[in-house]
Amino acid sequence: MIPLWKLKREAIRLGRKANALPWYFRGRLRRWLYDRQRTSRLTVTEGAQPARPEMAVLLIYQPAGLIASTFLTLDYLADQGVSAVVVSNTRLTLADRARLAARSHLVIERPNVGYDFGGYREGVMTLLERGGKLDALYVLNDSIWFPLTRDSDAMARLRANEADVVGLLMGNAGKPSPEHEYIQSYFFRFSGRLIAHPDFARYWREMPLVDDKYLVVHRFERFVSRHFKQRGFKVSALTHWSELADSLARIEDEATLRAIFTHQSGVAPKDYNAIAPRLAAGASARALRDDLAPGVANHELFASTVHAHPVLLMDMRLAFLKKRIEAQHAELVRFGLLERLDPVIQAEIAAARPEDSEPAGPL
Repeated sequence: MIPLWKLKREAIRLGRKANALPWYFRGRLRRWLYDRQRTSRLTVTEGAQPARPEMAVLLIYQPAGLIASTFLTLDYLADQGVSAVVVSNTRLTLADRARLAARSHLVIERPNVGYDFGGYREGVMTLLERGGKLDALYVLNDSIWFPLTRDSDAMARLRANEADVVGLLMGNAGKPSPEHEYIQSYFFRFSGRLIAHPDFARYWREMPLVDDKYLVVHRFERFVSRHFKQRGFKVSALTHWSELADSLARIEDEATLRAIFTHQSGVAPKDYNAIAPRLAAGASARALRDDLAPGVANHELFASTVHAHPVLLMDMRLAFLKKRIEAQHAELVRFGLLERLDPVIQAEIAAARPEDSEPAGPL
């Protein structure tokens, strides 16, 4: 018998797909209307940083005021020789605007139209319109802690990668297959070769502006890297989703494995059904790991990499953490991993509230 949760999930999925088509055409109309009024709807503040050969677009949405990790990101980028354009999808106070301008090249305030990709588009289009040759363009948002430490080697690893589109994590949206893989949209690095190609500007210029989260995920997040890959550009990431299975296989300690499986049962309903009954029956965690290994390798289990236990993520050398996964915070403390993170991140974890947490999902 098909579980009730699976039937509900399928009904929601079909409803969302039915809603996607009209939203797509409305998104094109909305983009046209937005662009007609674009100049009047923006507040652009010149910042203290000069334009550099490597630039970044940092999208933020912090209506309650700026958080400290925003400046951790900006300072790290500046230390790496990257100037930032900060795009805020909400109005800023005068004080916050000034604080950002002191650490960036531009600060752009805009209405929250098109979610993250609307903000990404604004920053990218502004840089392209201002001209100047770019060796690289980084596009990221404030849903992640990046970097995890101020001496992170993430930028060196990104620069060493010769792909035209490089991300921090390669996700997967189906059965293991290159055609189902996509760069998670928290972070992109675009090469100078791609930026100079006419298709790069065309992609951002013609992007529909939609406020349907399902469509944003399935039409944009999962297709940015695919779009350019289909046009002959090389796509890569620092970490691949399949590495999680290798990390799990390396764990031998029974208590650690049990903690990993308990955590996974709490963040993924599908995994709960495969794990919780056996844990409750007293099964060996090592035996359970071995039994689950094919499902993990085939992306049937542990499907949302960013929600996995931090022991696994640290072993994978994941260069970021999602901010709103409350279940990971206690495990970072429990396994002595918190002190590996920058003090700014430690403080934000300490101040996190359960109601701010993010459910497991495809993002």
